[in-house]
Amino acid sequence: HPGARNDKTMVRFDDFVMRMYKGELYSNIEYEVSLADGTTAKMQGLYALVDGAYHSWRCLMSPVKVAQEPKVQQWSKRLESVRKDVECLFGILKRRFRLLRLPIEYQDTHILDNIFKTCCMLHNMLLEFDGLDNIGQEECDWTAADLDLDERRITMQRTQTQANSEVLEDISFGIGNNFPRTEEANKAAGNILVDLKQASHFTLRAVLIDHFHVQYVKKNLLWARTAQAAMQARAERNA
Repeated sequence: HPGARNDKTMVRFDDFVMRMYKGELYSNIEYEVSLADGTTAKMQGLYALVDGAYHSWRCLMSPVKVAQEPKVQQWSKRLESVRKDVECLFGILKRRFRLLRLPIEYQDTHILDNIFKTCCMLHNMLLEFDGLDNIGQEECDWTAADLDLDERRITMQRTQTQANSEVLEDISFGIGNNFPRTEEANKAAGNILVDLKQASHFTLRAVLIDHFHVQYVKKNLLWARTAQAAMQARAERNA
């Protein structure tokens, strides 16, 4: 039954992710990152934001479940925040379209795909009609991040994180997304290792954490305004 399959299995049938995994999609896009030693470097190839239930592939980036270093905690917190914005879209669509709030009687997967895609298209058309389709594309749509608030949130969670890490010490190495799985753990879980791209996942993650920390120290981080706040900021700018 499709509902019984986990994310590690389902992602292998996702054409978009597998094309990224094989280097067929977005592999030639470059971006610059700041390194811990004060220099910069060019990185190539995009990645998708996911939770810890997915594979540790180079094209998939998930937050660190149990982080000890403050900079890792800060990076994981921001990544979770950005990823959850996308998940909120499902709630927005369900609130806008009654069809999605009710049990769907269709069984054909193609019909279900068309229903969801149609709702997404109508949603985008309504955003364009309301003048909200380009939110985030102008400078005034962003505001300086409240780093003190970030730090307070992380401090509040630190006690719970430390408690969780003590529990994980009793679990064999390789369980959870904070470590690469051992060969024994993968065999026990029934995972199929395609190639060695998993190693580059942790290398890239370390680079992204250092880049985020450098920008955090320089206070260069930005938060996206809500649609209402962005429209108000635009009005004040044009006044």
